[in-house]
Amino acid sequence: MVELRAGDVVPDHFIVEHAGARCMDQRGNGACVALDPATFLCTIYADRPQTCRDFNRGESLCRQILATGRNLTTLERSQLDQPAASAS
Repeated sequence: MVELRAGDVVPDHFIVEHAGARCMDQRGNGACVALDPATFLCTIYADRPQTCRDFNRGESLCRQILATGRNLTTLERSQLDQPAASAS
């Protein structure tokens, strides 16, 4: 779960409160609600929260967190190996 920081501006319908903090919501499978399920690209990439900017998609920590949080499919694992692309 991504906690929003001061200055993060994301659409209200992506935000939930968790333990008193404003956070990006998640789908039932643990995926971020801003992630397009067909392309696996962020739909708010240009305006993504600072935590998402600081966290490099596909790095080993990212893979560890995803692997322990849910059972990744082969397709998802192979896409993590690809460089992140920005959504327009």
